[in-house]
Parts: sequence; structure tokens; C-alpha cells
Amino acid sequence: MKYAPAVLAAALLVAGCSSDNKDLPDLGPSITMSPPAANAGVPDSAKLMSALLTESELPVGFGALADPSIGPSAAQPSPTKASTNTDPPECAAVLEPIADVSPGATGRALGRFQGTDFSSIDIDAASYSPSTVADAFAHVQDVFAKCTEYSDKDGDGVKISFTLARLDRPKSGDSSVSIRLQTESEGVTLTSDVVVMVVGTTIVQFAATGTSPIAPQVLTDLVDKQATKIRDIK
Repeated sequence: MKYAPAVLAAALLVAGCSSDNKDLPDLGPSITMSPPAANAGVPDSAKLMSALLTESELPVGFGALADPSIGPSAAQPSPTKASTNTDPPECAAVLEPIADVSPGATGRALGRFQGTDFSSIDIDAASYSPSTVADAFAHVQDVFAKCTEYSDKDGDGVKISFTLARLDRPKSGDSSVSIRLQTESEGVTLTSDVVVMVVGTTIVQFAATGTSPIAPQVLTDLVDKQATKIRDIK
């Protein structure tokens, strides 16, 4: 979900302040989880999609993108594709849909919502077998750990710098890791507060991005609501 260069360039024209990310904590130790029961249910894509938060459940001002695979907050090319400007290349996977970061998903779903002032909320979910979900969750954290600092370039060759750090917040779902990704170019910073949580056999990635961080309690309320909807899948 790294911001597309065009959106970051537009933000440069209107945003008047930047953030200092040097005071952010590092990632710390990896979060481990206990595997779910061997007979735990594995939702398919249709069930996952029906369980994602909807526009009416988000803060006022957010509207769903008609095609969530494209748009202002669409993911950058993955390192498996032919070309990438990301350095190091494997960091192009940061905040891509979980099913793309950790292959082997049984079901997947994606929702993207655009707000005002270059804000967005991106939610994706991927289900795995009970025996593989813990490994998939660990792999996402491995990607984060390798990408605490990386860079990219827009179409004009302007450098975009990314800094990723642990976000201190309560646990969500059965297990979770929270990070803050700061995207900076020419002195302007966009902040993405991200929660990756496991609910049963499903991994959910919830990312809220804006020129300033989302309010912590708003983030917690939204993530908890999303966890409940995943847990209630029949």
C-alpha cells in the first residue's frame, strides 16, 4: 500500500509540515503465535470479502474505491515482477496484500477507502490452513524486519524514503504486530499506522494513512471491529 508517486507528489504541493521519525522505536522481537486447532475453519474469498469493514463502518469522509486493485494507495510492484525502483528490491513487498507477501493463501479479500487530505484506509485479509498460518504471519514480520529503512523513486526520479518502526499499541485479534511506516519526499511526510493481526486462520492487514497519524483510539476501535467481523464468519 505504499503511496503511488503521483499522490505523494500532489501531497508535496499542499502539505506544509514534515515529521521527524528518529524518535520511533525499532521493531523489537518478532511476535509468535500459537497455531489454531487443526480443525479450525478456513474462510474462502467470498466470506472474507463479506466480512471486511464497509464504508458505513469507517469514519465520516471515507469512500470505497470502485476497484480496490488500483487507486491512490495501490501497492507498488512486487519484487517478483520485472522491474522495481525499490532499494532494496524485497522491500517493495511492504504493505502489499498479505496473500501476495505470504503465498499459499486459501482465500483473500481487499478493500480500499479514500478520505480527505490524502488520507486512506486499506484493509486486506488472507486465510491459510491451520498448519501454515503461523508461518505466513512470521514471514510478514520477516519482511518488516528487513525493511526498517528503504527507498524508491517516482517517475521523475525524485527519491522517496521509507522508515518503518514498531508501533506501541494493544494486541488485536489472537496475535498482532503493529508498525508505523513513514513515507518522506522533499521534506513532507505521510504516516501509515498499520496493524497485522491473526484471527483464527485469517491474517488481516489494516493500514490507515494520512499527513498526520490516525488517532490511537480510532485505530483500536476500527481494528477491533474488523477482528470481530472476521471471528463471526460462519
